[in-house]
Amino acid sequence: MIDRTREAQERVGEEASFIEVLYAEERVASLNGTVSYNTGKEDHVVWYSEDRSRTCKNPRLAVIDTSTSIAFKLEGKITEYLTDTSYLEADATLRDKYCTITVGAPDLTPELLVALSGLAGSFFIHDWVVSWGGGHTIRMGSYLTAFFIFAALNILAATGNYQYEVWAQPTGRIKRTIQATADDLAHQAEMGFVVPKKLEDPLCQSVTDCRFVADWQMMTARLQRSRVTFEKIEDLRDEDGDTIRIPHPYTGQTLTVFITSLERSMQIGKDGYFLDRIEGWVLP
Repeated sequence: MIDRTREAQERVGEEASFIEVLYAEERVASLNGTVSYNTGKEDHVVWYSEDRSRTCKNPRLAVIDTSTSIAFKLEGKITEYLTDTSYLEADATLRDKYCTITVGAPDLTPELLVALSGLAGSFFIHDWVVSWGGGHTIRMGSYLTAFFIFAALNILAATGNYQYEVWAQPTGRIKRTIQATADDLAHQAEMGFVVPKKLEDPLCQSVTDCRFVADWQMMTARLQRSRVTFEKIEDLRDEDGDTIRIPHPYTGQTLTVFITSLERSMQIGKDGYFLDRIEGWVLP
């Protein structure tokens, strides 16, 4: 039974369709690795979750530790950047699930070959011995050998570790909450206060639905305040849920009554009777 003391009917529901929302930015992935003299440019696909199901947008790269060495600095800088092209995937289930981090280091292989060639050639360059004066040795070949060994070792030792973090905004799918309220303003003013009644209805999937149900509940509450109970001669055509017209016993005014409860009784004999006991709502 509906509580007729409620004077403000509020219905709350959810929309039938989901909408996409963006949450606050957070760290969603990380990447660690090493580059060496011959690594060159590498692309690393970084997924936002281990099961490759998480969806994120607006990714950015946070460099925690960058690869560097003397040889890399002399040849050129390390390039580190993030690209997000997953939205171009033909398979919609892969979109916004990963990003690509590109790490580029100068390829020092040509320089290493030059150093090794110079080292090999330096063995054929002899030291010069100057005999005049006090006599001394100009170590031309030895100096070149040492130089090319130093250069080759620096190139081979040109390695570095990098550490990156990927920050992005996770996405989610939610249903928006919708609601509508019906007020019995006249009765609220009469009572001097409002007694709200808030109900959640899973079948209300739009504001129109909520408004319809709230208005219907409010109409029912109003009608319950105009209940009547009476007896009349039995009419088998009358049933629960019917609307009938009866005269008011004192004023003679015709009342339109919606039957909410009907009981039939009879008594056989000289003083017998056939009666309908009816409880209903007086319709406006």
